[in-house]
Amino acid sequence: MTEYGKLDVSWLIDQLTSEVPTITYVVLVSADGLHLASAGNLDRDRAESAAALASGFLSITGQFGHVFRLGAAPENLSVRYPGGHLAFLRIDDQAGEFVAALIVAATPQTQLAGLGYAMTRFSQAVGHALTPEIRHGLHQRTLPQPAH
Repeated sequence: MTEYGKLDVSWLIDQLTSEVPTITYVVLVSADGLHLASAGNLDRDRAESAAALASGFLSITGQFGHVFRLGAAPENLSVRYPGGHLAFLRIDDQAGEFVAALIVAATPQTQLAGLGYAMTRFSQAVGHALTPEIRHGLHQRTLPQPAH
């Protein structure tokens, strides 16, 4: 699952999208809002925008958790739109600290129970390995390459 000491997130995202073929987009974002990986027809700018929006959205929902004494960050969240579903899943490290979030967009035909199960499996596969160094390396791979 690692590639030269780096987590092979692309393979895991491919597994997720093959397990739930109604998924249209996937974005993995660090808890501090950095785009770590994505799938679907997202160019870099849209993936970065999605990561920033997800970070802000999760921050707002975390504040609701504080106000209502529910906890610091939501474990999962699903929003239904006319054109499909948007699902968020919190990813914790081995110590139980919030380190990343998995954001998935899927078609209206998606069975949410199956999507939730697949997202949880993804989270369990990556959570323990998302060290600060791995998150930094993944983010670096999303940045544009300098022109030679």
